[in-house]
Amino acid sequence: MIYKELAFVYIVEGKKFLNEKQAEKFLKGEPTHECSVCSSEVEEEGIIGEFGILPVQFCCWCYSSITDMVMQLNKEE
Repeated sequence: MIYKELAFVYIVEGKKFLNEKQAEKFLKGEPTHECSVCSSEVEEEGIIGEFGILPVQFCCWCYSSITDMVMQLNKEE
């Protein structure tokens, strides 16, 4: 059963998903690793975590872009 915690967080068996499609895949036993930025499939070496209460997953390319952006922003300070 899929529970909707907030307007954009779905919970299935204690796991959080950003969209109902990922939650349904989990229920069917299909892989649910999808990049939160580009929606490409995240491999095992992908980054999985949370931004506050939002579950996120990043492929290596989007993670690299995010860290590069943070480093550029830190140089400006």
